[in-house]
Parts: sequence; structure tokens; C-alpha cells
Amino acid sequence: MNDHDRQKMKEMVKKAVDMNRALLDELDSLLNENKLLEDENKRWRDYFESGSNIYKKNQANHPRS
Repeated sequence: MNDHDRQKMKEMVKKAVDMNRALLDELDSLLNENKLLEDENKRWRDYFESGSNIYKKNQANHPRS
């Protein structure tokens, strides 16, 4: 393998490493965004369930004729 081929290989490896780093950064960003969405979803679910329980209690206390 001559110097030119070695240099080309080094450049290809560097590009692959850079692409992998970029993909890992994007993955990390998506995981963080997903965590935030899961937290928000939990807050909405808790809010809905608490309202639903109040509604059920009110319906049980005020049966329709």
C-alpha cells in the first residue's frame, strides 16, 4: 500500500468517525427530546385521570333520573 492509498484510507476513516459522532449526537438529542415528551405526556395523563376521577365521583353522587 502506497502513501497515497494510506492517505485516502485515513480520510475515509476520519469521515466515517465524524459521521458516527454526528449520528450519536443526533441520537442523544432525540433521546433527550423523547424524555421531555414522555414527561409532558405523563403530566397530561395525570391531569386527565384526576379530572376523570372527579367526573366519575360526581356522576356517582348525582345519578340521573
